[in-house]
Amino acid sequence: MRVLYVPFFSNVNLGGCSIFNNMKIAARTLVERHPDVFVHYPLPGPPFEQNGADYLKHPRIETFTVPAIRYQENDTVYVPPVLFDRFNIHHGDVGVDLVLCDKHRLTPWIKLLMNQHLKSPDASVPVVNYAQYPMCDGEVGNHSTPEWELSQTLGIFTAPTMWACNFDLQLCLKVARKWCLPHVVRTIEDNAILDCGVAIDCARIDKHMIEKPRDQILINYGFRLSAAYGIEENFDEVDKMYRAGRKLKLIITTPSASAGRVGGGLLNKLKKLGVPHEAHIACPQDDFFRIASGCHIALRTADGSESSVSFLEHVYMRVACLLPWAKKVEPWMEGYPWTYKNKAEMHGMARYLVDNYWSDEVQSTLDKYRERVLQHKSCDGRADRMYGHFSRIINQSAPTGKMNESVVGITRDTLDRWGNPAEFTWQQFSQAMEKHSDSKTEPWQHIFFGKTKFHFIHALRTLGYQDACDSAVPRYVKVTP
Repeated sequence: MRVLYVPFFSNVNLGGCSIFNNMKIAARTLVERHPDVFVHYPLPGPPFEQNGADYLKHPRIETFTVPAIRYQENDTVYVPPVLFDRFNIHHGDVGVDLVLCDKHRLTPWIKLLMNQHLKSPDASVPVVNYAQYPMCDGEVGNHSTPEWELSQTLGIFTAPTMWACNFDLQLCLKVARKWCLPHVVRTIEDNAILDCGVAIDCARIDKHMIEKPRDQILINYGFRLSAAYGIEENFDEVDKMYRAGRKLKLIITTPSASAGRVGGGLLNKLKKLGVPHEAHIACPQDDFFRIASGCHIALRTADGSESSVSFLEHVYMRVACLLPWAKKVEPWMEGYPWTYKNKAEMHGMARYLVDNYWSDEVQSTLDKYRERVLQHKSCDGRADRMYGHFSRIINQSAPTGKMNESVVGITRDTLDRWGNPAEFTWQQFSQAMEKHSDSKTEPWQHIFFGKTKFHFIHALRTLGYQDACDSAVPRYVKVTP
C-alpha cells in the first residue's frame, strides 16, 4: 500500500503545529505496524522551520521539501504542483494506491490533478480526507461565508472522510443541509470514519516520563505564548494561589519559537511579582514529555476540545488538565471532572487540585482517564484501524469491466514475452511494454483509450505482483501463492 499525504501547514514552526504533530505520528505508526505500507510525506520549505521532522525518519517514509504558503487560510487552497508532476497516474514517476488529504476543500481538484483524464473516471486513485479542523458556520474557526461552507461540503462529499470526533461531523452535516440535496448529506454521513481521530504515541511518552515531586505542586502551561490562548488569565491564577501561601511553581513549555510581545511581557510580569517559574521556549517534543510529565496540573483557557493532542498527552501523563467545557465530547471522556464553564469554576478547581492532588480521589481519577486514553487514543490502535479502512477503500476502487480485462490481457502478454521476471521497477515494466506489446506504445500512451497507470498497477496485482513498498521507487515483486 503506497500512500501520498497532502498536508496542511498551519504554523511556520512545525514543532508547534498540532496538525503536523498528529499526522507525523499517524504516518510513523502506520509503517511501523504494517510492513507493506510506504508513505510519501511532503515537508514545507522556507520560511517554515522543520522542527520535529526527525520523527519521520524511517526506511518506508520518504520526506521531501515542497513550496508552502505561510498563512493558514491561503494554504488550505494551495497544492504544490510538484506533487502531481511526480504522482500523476499518467506521466508521474510514482504510482500510489491512495491519497490522504488534509485539505478537504481541494479534494475534487486533487482527484482531477491525479487523473487529468475525464473520460476514465473509474481510473482514479482514491482519496481519503482527514478533517482535523473543519471550519464552518462560525462555530469552528472564523470562517462562515457561503463560499467557504459550500467548497468544504463539496470536498467531504467527494471522498470518505476521517473525523476527529462526531461533533465535527454533525457540525458539517448541519452546514451541508443548508446547501445540498438530501442524498448528498446522506453520502457524507455514510462515508464518515469516526474511529481514526487524534491519537498520541504512548510508547514514546513512556520513554521520557519522570516522577512528580511531592514537596511542591508544579503547574504546566504547555501551549503557545499568544494572547489567543488566554495565558494572562492562567498566570494570574497561579499568582493568586502563590500569594495565598501555596507551595507551587509555574512550568512553561511552549512550542513557540520565541516568547513574542505578549509572552515576553507576561514573563517579565511574573518575574516582577516574584512568582516561581521557569520557561522552556521552543521546547522540543521529547523535552516537553520529560518536563510536563513531572508536573501535577495543567491550566488552559483555549476553546474547549478534548480532541487536542496536548490534552491527551497531559491526561496520559497523569497531569490533571483543567479544560474549558468541551462541545467535542467523545464517549471515552464522559464524566471527566475537570471541565469548567466560567472563571469562577476554573479558580475553584485549580485550588482544589493544588491542595488535593495526592488524594485517593484525584489519583484514582487520573488512573481511570489515563487508561481510557491508552485504550481509545493510542496511535497503535488508530494505525490498525486506518490500515483497515485504507485497504477497504483501495479494494473498492479497483477498476473493473472490459477496459480492466483488456489491460490485464496486455500486461499478461507483456510479462509472458518478457519471461515473467521475479521483480522489476515501473520504468523497467514500461520499457518491456514498449518492446513486447503489440501496440508498441508505452503504458501511459494508452491514455487515448482511457487506460492509465492506475489500470496497469491493478493488473499487475491481479497477476500476482505486489509493490514491495520498501523504497521511494516502486518495485514490483512476484508473490508466491
